[in-house]
Parts: sequence; C-alpha cells; structure tokens
Amino acid sequence: MEQISNLTVRQISFLYYRPRDKETGKGKTLPYYYASKQDKKIQQRAMFWNMGKSLGKTEEEIQKMWDEAIKDG
Repeated sequence: MEQISNLTVRQISFLYYRPRDKETGKGKTLPYYYASKQDKKIQQRAMFWNMGKSLGKTEEEIQKMWDEAIKDG
C-alpha cells in the first residue's frame, strides 16, 4: 500500500487498467514502448484528452491544459 500511495492517477491507470493475460493475470506489454516518438506523442495526447474527458473537462479546457503542458515541458 505504501508504494501505491506514491503513484499518480495516470501511473495507476497504466499499471492496473491495462489488458492482462487471461491465464496468468499479468499485464501485457504495452505497445507504446516500441512506438516512434511521433506515435508516442499522438498516443500521449489521446490519453491526456481521454483523462480530461473522464474528469468532466470541456474540450476548450483540455486544449488549454495540453498547450500549457507542452509549453512547460
């Protein structure tokens, strides 16, 4: 529990809500580890957008947060 309490919501989502092997229950390797930088950026934006939508943000609010995140690095 102590280790989990230090994770962000995003990290928890990646670790626990990913496809799993039906026999062993272990998480499958996520495909974005082998993606190009451009593909990773597209996927990051999509995940960011989905997270914003799940939090009830408007498209304008999400875009503003995305722009700020890009600007801040």
